[in-house]
Amino acid sequence: MRQIVEKYLETQDEALLKQLTTEEIRVIERDNPAPKKKASKGKRARKANGQLKGDDPSTPEVNEAWDADA
Repeated sequence: MRQIVEKYLETQDEALLKQLTTEEIRVIERDNPAPKKKASKGKRARKANGQLKGDDPSTPEVNEAWDADA
């Protein structure tokens, strides 16, 4: 069983994937967890009419384009 799993991991062959048993698939999922999502930067700030706000270059310490609450 381990040889089939290792061969699939090397080749990512779809035909080989169809030959894997449920137990073999569990081994693959356990040993190779899905990558975690990166943390979001936040939420873009919007004007009252719904348009995205831009950053004010005269205030370098604050980025008005991003909502501080998100």
